[in-house]
Amino acid sequence: MKVLLICNYKPGVGGISGQVELLQKHLRGDGHIADIFSTKGSIFWRLGLLCRLHKVARDYDVLHIHCCSGWGFLPAIVGVTVGQRLKKRVVLTYHGGGGEKFFAKHIRLVKYYLLRTDTNIVLSGFLAKVFDKHYLPYAIIPNIIELNDSHWLSKKFKL
Repeated sequence: MKVLLICNYKPGVGGISGQVELLQKHLRGDGHIADIFSTKGSIFWRLGLLCRLHKVARDYDVLHIHCCSGWGFLPAIVGVTVGQRLKKRVVLTYHGGGGEKFFAKHIRLVKYYLLRTDTNIVLSGFLAKVFDKHYLPYAIIPNIIELNDSHWLSKKFKL
């Protein structure tokens, strides 16, 4: 399977980017092709996102979008749009605690895109309640943590 991970990606910073790096590592470890497409960049660079993503996404089976509130919702907009045009499977993971306010303020936009995915994933019961409140489908799959590779655990917690 070929998976394109779409997010506001910046290498080595943790958060959504860190989760996407871990997911890519595990998908590749399972024998899949997994690459990252970043929507991060200047406003001028972002103007061409749809075209760039359309060109890249043709070669993948699944588009797995990682998004959150505010500008962090941009990956959902471009990813779902391209996924529908190319008739690709679209999986969307919604991150962050700002979902409740963002959904309340932009529910028409949110529903337009989140109802056009094949699967929506939330990372917690908190976000599940937000999705329930707005009648959006989801599955709960928690974040990934790798204890074996986390050298900081032994330093901070004296394991």
